Amino acid sequence: MTAKEQIDQLANYIMHEIPGEPSQEGGAVETAIRLLGERQGLIELCTQASEALRLTREYVGEEMLPAIPGWSWYDATVALGKVIPELVPSDSTG
Repeated sequence: MTAKEQIDQLANYIMHEIPGEPSQEGGAVETAIRLLGERQGLIELCTQASEALRLTREYVGEEMLPAIPGWSWYDATVALGKVIPELVPSDSTG
């Protein structure tokens, strides 16, 4: 497959499989780079939030945290921990 065919395939994937994209001007390669950067930022934010929840529960204690009807500090920590692996490809090395 030539480079042009690969870029065309990438452009078609972005247009048909990613809702709302392309949302900015630029070609398929620029859009892919932007999307990968946004995904990495999301992974980092989820990781930090998960750690913050865990440390809050650990240091403050579940009984000292404010009660929120229909919401659990523990469940939030567990749920966020499940989201992070879904964002990171299984063959990721870093």
